[in-house]
Amino acid sequence: MRAHIVTRYPATPPALNIGGEERLRGGQEMWRVVSLVALLALALGVPALGGPSPRQAAIAGFAPYILGAGTREVLRADPELAAGNYPMWTNDLPTQRYGRPIVAPIGGVNYIATLGLQFWQGRLAVVILKWPATAFGSVADWRRAGENLHRRMTSTYANEVVKKNTVVSASLWMMDLADPEGNALSAWSNDRPLDIAMAYLWAPYVKALETAATQASKAP
Repeated sequence: MRAHIVTRYPATPPALNIGGEERLRGGQEMWRVVSLVALLALALGVPALGGPSPRQAAIAGFAPYILGAGTREVLRADPELAAGNYPMWTNDLPTQRYGRPIVAPIGGVNYIATLGLQFWQGRLAVVILKWPATAFGSVADWRRAGENLHRRMTSTYANEVVKKNTVVSASLWMMDLADPEGNALSAWSNDRPLDIAMAYLWAPYVKALETAATQASKAP
């Protein structure tokens, strides 16, 4: 199941910094942001010190954006989140949308991505990380990032949760994953336009979308 991701990029990221200033790709000025680099690195499959971890068979998002977590819990954990027209999976069901710019590493390089969250029935149902074309200094940067993310995805998740792995080239690909609970993860690297994205979907939300689609198809 794939839906169109709609995106708005705020003009100015949060003017906060942890651990000092760092020049980041993705714009013509230095952005100072709250970084969850370590947590995102784990979510994207960067090996822990001491050797590779066992392949993951569960899809949960990444802290503090855990699928199924309550709205208040997530907003308390990340006070920089703001309501708005951030990346979304679909508007087929009513959701509350939040997001913000975020430092999201791929292959050891920090890029500015946009985080989009959708809350459904008071629970976190969608977590989207989207690296737009402006995140990359060149086509070569995008190509390198796409190759690195695909490599991490295929080495991080267990074979049984990978439902689709369509590869056009090393940097042009699409993956769909689903765990035994029904939580899903879609990831892709596109060249029209240049972008990379990951979308985590909560199992009850996926089921509700499927039910809504079935009902709509039966409507007169």
